[in-house]
Amino acid sequence: MDAERTVPTSSNFINAFQLIAMNNDLDLSGLFEEEDDNIQKTKLGSKNTISDTFKKIEAAANDLSLSIQRQNNKIKIHPGRSFARCSRSHSNLSAEVIEVAPAHCVVEICKSAGELSVYKEFCKSLSSLLTEKSSIASVAPDAADLSDESQETASSEEEVNGSKDPRGYSSS
Repeated sequence: MDAERTVPTSSNFINAFQLIAMNNDLDLSGLFEEEDDNIQKTKLGSKNTISDTFKKIEAAANDLSLSIQRQNNKIKIHPGRSFARCSRSHSNLSAEVIEVAPAHCVVEICKSAGELSVYKEFCKSLSSLLTEKSSIASVAPDAADLSDESQETASSEEEVNGSKDPRGYSSS
């Protein structure tokens, strides 16, 4: 039985597995990956309402000359007309907005085809738009402004009432 298992040690005989093992530059991992592994996914948080989040996705797409097609809470992002003429590559991006709370959303961006640079630029643009203060937040005064106002109010009350006892009441 041992004679049947032995492999000839001749230098002329190399099987495919030995050849692959000898070659460090040969990468066959693409043959064994599933199709879903090629999909790039990014999740971004948004402290905006769902409608504001959709507006920011549209603005990020417009910044890169991409067109969008909205279906419920999903958006398909395609190259714009001028971009499609200049490039032979087909870009397939999509974004899904999940409302976690009334003013908080999660945006999942997926790339299943096309150039990685377009996907990265879109994610970068959208991320910066989502982290900007919304118009609602800019209407509310800053905490520093509130503390300045309360100090001014307290000092004006002291001037009117005279000196105040630190215990909160005046002794007579």
